[in-house]
Amino acid sequence: MAKTVWFDMDGTLYDLYNIPNWLERLEEKDEGVFYHGTMMYNPFRIEQAIDALIAHGWQVGVITWAPKGVEKDDPFFAKVENIKRFWLKRFYPALLENFYCLPYGESKSVCACDHWKERSLDPDMGVQILVDDNMLVRDEWASGWESHFKTIDATEDYTKQLEGLVM
Repeated sequence: MAKTVWFDMDGTLYDLYNIPNWLERLEEKDEGVFYHGTMMYNPFRIEQAIDALIAHGWQVGVITWAPKGVEKDDPFFAKVENIKRFWLKRFYPALLENFYCLPYGESKSVCACDHWKERSLDPDMGVQILVDDNMLVRDEWASGWESHFKTIDATEDYTKQLEGLVM
């Protein structure tokens, strides 16, 4: 059975919202706002949990959004996607194997389904867990997908929940 943990980046792995003037910087198309922030919660424990998940046969990845109003054909979209990849390479490189940057508001659950259909030989979708700080995204993720799609609330330190999956 397939098992995947998907991470959001902004407000989940990456502390975007504590960067001074983060929204103004995004409106000015300053992709550096996605580079200079810190990791959220306990990065050492998160990295250990990611490694344990992989060791126990889980897939891990990232489904993140570009800033609001930035479409895929906008050159700023590619800059954001690249700098998010670069940040992950520095801190959580295991997550790069399954990395998706979507236009703001695009369904993360549809992205996960498409990923599973394209890459999995297993006919059972298994468990798909999204770690995200956005309640509306978590609600959309969990709705209509029966028991396959579960969420972890990243508005609080989620390391114990992550560790509880395999440790």
